[in-house]
Amino acid sequence: MIRSCCSRPGLLLIFASIMSLTACSGNRSGSETLLQEKPASTTPDPRAVDLTIRGTIEELQGNYATALLAFQEARLFDPSSVGLAKAIAGIYQRMHKFESAIRVLKQALQHAPEDREILENLALLYEVNRNPAQALAIYKRLVRISPHDPELRARLATIFLQAGQVDSAITQFNAIIKSGSATPDVWRTLGRIYLQQKKPDSAVVVYRDWVTHFPDDETAYVELGQVLKAVKDTTSLLSVYEKALQLHPEFSTIRRDLALLYQQLNRPDAAQRLYEQAVSADSSDFENMTQLANLYFEKGDSTRAMELYQKLQQSHPDDWRSYYNLGQFFYRKGDLPGSITYLRKAADLNGNIPLLWLLLGENYFRLDSLDQAAETLKKAHRMVPDDRNAN
Repeated sequence: MIRSCCSRPGLLLIFASIMSLTACSGNRSGSETLLQEKPASTTPDPRAVDLTIRGTIEELQGNYATALLAFQEARLFDPSSVGLAKAIAGIYQRMHKFESAIRVLKQALQHAPEDREILENLALLYEVNRNPAQALAIYKRLVRISPHDPELRARLATIFLQAGQVDSAITQFNAIIKSGSATPDVWRTLGRIYLQQKKPDSAVVVYRDWVTHFPDDETAYVELGQVLKAVKDTTSLLSVYEKALQLHPEFSTIRRDLALLYQQLNRPDAAQRLYEQAVSADSSDFENMTQLANLYFEKGDSTRAMELYQKLQQSHPDDWRSYYNLGQFFYRKGDLPGSITYLRKAADLNGNIPLLWLLLGENYFRLDSLDQAAETLKKAHRMVPDDRNAN
């Protein structure tokens, strides 16, 4: 049974092929003078039309070998048909005969040297066939034909990167940005290239530009913040985070990062306010509630800290971290048996955390349970053999 044209692209091929034939092997969409056309009065060979239809039907039914024979025979009657060349190349691709597909597409280029579909397929085939130099040449050609196509430039930039031609890739990404058609991925990639080149100042410029063009994209602020952290520009980092959260109170990642920054700047009240907002918006937010509980403990309010830790344990009974938090809490309070109880529960849920076994071993050591301390510290050592704390 022949499938609907909506289910597979094959039926579109019949239209492309027949149009190529009835247009006397020409294709005037694009550059009209590029094709070597037959006189407009020439009638398409009916044998070629019949074979093209037969080949398309066979392709739709999944009979690729039979379809290929039909298309090849049709091409004997119309050797300059670009549509037939595309059809044959498509069958070769389905059969994973990439060299044959490349050969046919190169022949088609003689009749349609600026056909984007042919060029793009040819470039992809060169990539699949591990011929980056040829793929690069094709993408350069495509960009010359369509200089304002951002997707082509982005693909060319990617090929440049793969070839180690970083400066050329940067040129292409900057051209996309200058054209006003850059997506967030373009800014992200360009910024990371600069970071790899150890040019954080250039990365900051790129990410600031990203924020300017996409002020509603939280990722832009996050990426900019990471670079500002790396260059230790705390003043700018604080300004970026505060402005972002002022414009978008719903930015959860920025809220968390700003709260952590406030803690680093010894502004616990400001950090607490942000953590409270996060927990109020989502009472199951494990990370922010943990940070809030830790903050209360550091401020000396162990009662409130304990309430939050217990709430986390109740809402996340299968999460080892909720028991680890309580184990840490009791350890810091000096209640070593209580700490051991919760750390043991955490280990039952996830025994692959070296830090957990280290803290458990420390508890046993302080209780003079040396054999148990040695046993747990050995477990930590086996997980992290070069950790001196486990020796």
